[in-house]
Amino acid sequence: MKKNENQKTEKTKLLEETYAQAARQCGVTLWMFNFAEKLIYNFNNLTHIKAFDGISSFHNVPEVFSEKGSPLHPDDVQALYEMFDKLYAGEKTAKSVGRWGNEDEDVWWWYEISYTTIFDDDGKPLKAIGTAIDITERVRLEERYNEEIKWRK
Repeated sequence: MKKNENQKTEKTKLLEETYAQAARQCGVTLWMFNFAEKLIYNFNNLTHIKAFDGISSFHNVPEVFSEKGSPLHPDDVQALYEMFDKLYAGEKTAKSVGRWGNEDEDVWWWYEISYTTIFDDDGKPLKAIGTAIDITERVRLEERYNEEIKWRK
């Protein structure tokens, strides 16, 4: 029995590392949100954002991201709360777009965050699996496009 448990643990570790590497190669950050513990766990680190460097989990979510020194831009806190409200209300999926970065350096990256909820047999939300995709380049291109349209008018 012990051998099977060790093999399962090794397989789980291998799968986690495989998914984390594949996500990194695609530019996707993977998250898991635990409803009961109000905890998110980061599977692959965002080292360019100081608050995430070396940290794999955050407690008291989403409130932790409204505190001073949070890696979430203050103007985008409400959108994140609305996304988590949808998840707590039992919606299967929810999305949010916001700026994440280093407030002390005024450096921000735009991320689109998406979560899909996993429910227990009674329909109660247990976990949500999330992805964060850096959309900074897309947002900047859209901003330039809109400026060009204004200039041409």
